[in-house]
Amino acid sequence: MRAWTMQLYSIQKQALIQLLESCHLIHFTFDLWSSPNHLSLLGLVGHWINADGKACHGLLGLRRLYGAHTGDNQSQIVLTLLQEYFLVKKVGYFTLDNAANDTALSCLSAKLNEIGVTFDPEESRLRCIGHVINLVVKAFLYGYEVEEDALLEASSSIWRKRGPYGKLRNVITYICWSPQ
Repeated sequence: MRAWTMQLYSIQKQALIQLLESCHLIHFTFDLWSSPNHLSLLGLVGHWINADGKACHGLLGLRRLYGAHTGDNQSQIVLTLLQEYFLVKKVGYFTLDNAANDTALSCLSAKLNEIGVTFDPEESRLRCIGHVINLVVKAFLYGYEVEEDALLEASSSIWRKRGPYGKLRNVITYICWSPQ
């Protein structure tokens, strides 16, 4: 990054740290995904109520994850960001999308307990309603616990029956699903 970009980032980060000092609890969402160029990125967003009683949120970090997508690797990034923003003693609830994040929260709990902060990963875990609705609709349309490849194939066979438009839709879907 250029020097002026780093300065601006530092100023914004300090302002956010000062803003979060007065908050009692901060709640979080985080997610891990792979970009089209095969970079694994974890984003952490904080949610809080400000002094005026207004619900606020802000991106605390978008960090590259090296290695396997394990709960331990994810929890290390989350813990590092919590420490950078001085939030380890203000951790509230986490709203996350899938079961793999249960492992990440368990690992985070162990790391927080090591530094003297009590955190119950089961009590502090909320399910993302958008993800739940998505799973319900997929189960309704394609059956319970369908693999992504099987889902793509089932969807493709349905659209293939619709002629050239369906075939075009399948080509576009394949292109969008492929990281290449």
